[in-house]
Amino acid sequence: MSNQTTDNHMHPGFFARMRALIRGEISAETIESYRAAGGLAYSCFVEAEKKRADLADGGTSPWTMSAGDRAYFTAVWIGFSLQTLGDAFIKADYDLDPGTAGFVPPITAQQVDMFYSHVAEFLAFAAAAADSKDYVLPVHLPFDLPEFVEADPCPLAHLVAMLAAGLVMVEHTGIAVSDAMRAAKDRPAESAALRSRMAALQSTHDSAQALHRDGFAPTPEMHQRIESQIKSVIQEAFLIGQLAAQPDLLSDVYNRHPVSHASGNPLDDIFTPDRQLPRPGIPGFDLFCLTSPSHVSQFRRDPKARSAMEFLWKHDPNPDATLTIQESILAAADRGDISDRQNGKAACYYCCPWAAIYLVVRPVTLAGHYLRPGQEFVFDVSAEETERGGPFRRELLIGRFSSTTKTDYCTGGEDDD
Repeated sequence: MSNQTTDNHMHPGFFARMRALIRGEISAETIESYRAAGGLAYSCFVEAEKKRADLADGGTSPWTMSAGDRAYFTAVWIGFSLQTLGDAFIKADYDLDPGTAGFVPPITAQQVDMFYSHVAEFLAFAAAAADSKDYVLPVHLPFDLPEFVEADPCPLAHLVAMLAAGLVMVEHTGIAVSDAMRAAKDRPAESAALRSRMAALQSTHDSAQALHRDGFAPTPEMHQRIESQIKSVIQEAFLIGQLAAQPDLLSDVYNRHPVSHASGNPLDDIFTPDRQLPRPGIPGFDLFCLTSPSHVSQFRRDPKARSAMEFLWKHDPNPDATLTIQESILAAADRGDISDRQNGKAACYYCCPWAAIYLVVRPVTLAGHYLRPGQEFVFDVSAEETERGGPFRRELLIGRFSSTTKTDYCTGGEDDD
């Protein structure tokens, strides 16, 4: 059945070609060839998961297995993940627009090609590693996930694809971490680090999946929120899958600074003690401590803004968790890992508490997200939905931000704007 479907997509009919021409879509013949070859990536992955489980059952952990085995599991994971992503993008496009099956928008073709282009390479690495206990991958690790192609707005098919791929990647990342934990009896610190990272990944993933409703197009604001979360999920799963096979990378990725457990996540970058923020009810607490330093003075003068901040802190069920994330962000800014200035200007988010929009300068881990240079993010904290029975929100929004004259006080009232 799957082969027949692929053949039909590779030989679309007249009306499909005409619709694609009108919509500016291009032939998917080349990427369909990559898709058809994906069976090898999946069969290799099934074999690798069985082999890893057998090793774990015998007490062999990623720390005690051979270099060749570590290289093998890493290469198979990378190839499988990239094949999964590419296939998900094609499937989502065909499912949402079956009238042009066999054709895809140029941006989708570009994205899929970026994923597929490394699959054969890593499957070849895996084959070499399987024959040599001393094999070392000839690439820098951890291997970076190819960039997501920026699109404004992001196509709904891309969002659906990322949610589908994220579901698969998180599931199998969890299996890899579980196998590592079963066999790692003498590595409590590293095991705790992987376990904590996996818990944070699962939480972010569950949140993204819960926000999406199958069959419904989300509002632009919700689309951006889901997109930000699921991209972080995929990037993090891609990384953790490598760490579970190459645990020595843990120190390279995360231990540029001493480990702190203050955030509940032992892999988050440490914040400096002199930047610890007073909590609500403690002398020195600042209502506007989450607000962009470059904009805080204007909001302090706004009575509505003060009321909005009082509303936010009143409804925050865990201010310590909120402020711990803010401390880690301030520490990253102090170290120069992130900057609130782009082209000499500072910007803030339009919603209360009007947090700074940051540009990532160096790789950094914040609030469970592994951030790369060039990414933008904001710490979004909101109690807007709480009085209607909704959740309190504290999360990093990662994406591209455009300018607006809108100001939202986020109290759930009709006169927020």
